[in-house]
Amino acid sequence: MSDKLADRRMKCEQTKAGMTAPTASGTSPRPARFWWGWAGALALPALLVLMASLPPFVGPEWREALMKGFSTVCHQLPSRSPSVQGTPLAVCHRCYGIYWGLPLAALLFLVLARWDRFFNRYAGLILLAALIPTSLDWLLGILGIWHNTPISRLATGGLLGLVAGYYLARALTQVFSPNPKSKIENPK
Repeated sequence: MSDKLADRRMKCEQTKAGMTAPTASGTSPRPARFWWGWAGALALPALLVLMASLPPFVGPEWREALMKGFSTVCHQLPSRSPSVQGTPLAVCHRCYGIYWGLPLAALLFLVLARWDRFFNRYAGLILLAALIPTSLDWLLGILGIWHNTPISRLATGGLLGLVAGYYLARALTQVFSPNPKSKIENPK
């Protein structure tokens, strides 16, 4: 069976299953429920970034609540955390990079979804590869071989956040799609 015929059959099956609605131009836009999942993958991490950034800009009660909330997931060492006029944010540089990577990945997901089969097939290896720079930056710093910096912590955390954010966006768009077991459709 040719690739074109297989693509046509898949698009017909997806249309019958309510996954797409063909347009006059022949392309199949993503269903509305896909966009709900994508919006969640963008908005929830963006809210985390906002909340982690707030402590220098709010009163003492709110600052204490935010710091306590994020203390369960981050060490919050002042020397390893970004600060504004001496007041640290609610997370360290590495966590801040991760949090920024998550919503940025949701934006990139729309472009990268065309390679979803590859990313899905090698998900474990890709996630492991994203963990390596972060782990090396931390481990080599502990061993005294490498002195990590705020930029190295932010960058390696950002890389991990981008990769994790792709898979978060993928998961949420599939959960909200009419047929969660189906492949992510990428109109051309």
